[in-house]
Amino acid sequence: MISTRVAKIRALGLIAVCLSFQACQDAATPTVTTTAETTYAVTYKSNGGSGTVPDSASYDSGATVTVSSGSTLTYSGYSLAGWTTNTATTGTSASYAAGATFTLSEDVTLYAVWIPTTLDYNSSVTSIRLSGWSTEPTGAFTIPPGVTSIASLSFSALSGLTSVTIPSSVTSIGDRVFAACNSLSAVLVGATTPPALGENVFDSTLATFYVPSASLTAYKAATNWSAYSTKMVGY
Repeated sequence: MISTRVAKIRALGLIAVCLSFQACQDAATPTVTTTAETTYAVTYKSNGGSGTVPDSASYDSGATVTVSSGSTLTYSGYSLAGWTTNTATTGTSASYAAGATFTLSEDVTLYAVWIPTTLDYNSSVTSIRLSGWSTEPTGAFTIPPGVTSIASLSFSALSGLTSVTIPSSVTSIGDRVFAACNSLSAVLVGATTPPALGENVFDSTLATFYVPSASLTAYKAATNWSAYSTKMVGY
């Protein structure tokens, strides 16, 4: 009888040891949690050009992307100056020269920036800068979307200019860019934040300035824009 009890006690003790050992094993086994890597797409658009559009590609979040040269694209009468994330007159944008790099944190669509061969420009990293012309622009003149700056004196004293549209991508306008354009009657500016404006940019013109309504007060107070505040209209 006693021996039976001893056997039961030993059996129970063995079970307890086994359970304890299993619990230790379970505790020692780490829990591995896997998280799917976030990826984003970079897509290219020819924006009127012809030829082979650079392939779209997906990258991990935080990856460094090198912008395509776009050498397989052509557009008669235009040169490919780089790429922009926005072709609209209003809104925000970023521009890149061929070979520039950027860090990816969202899906990005890059539109080709085409500059008429009648205009002079230079591209570098995140800058596409108009610097003059080879054939004088006349009538209604639109700065190509994707251009980020306009060099001083680029279009001064052009008597044939009647209106100018400046897209939201432009963040800097040099001194006297449109000074003495005596037929210039209207300037439409797309940026919600007033671009940095040089000295006497629109002097000796009769232009009315059309700026985003929500930014009218900001334009009227901005450095050098304020000189034209009485001629500003919101749209």
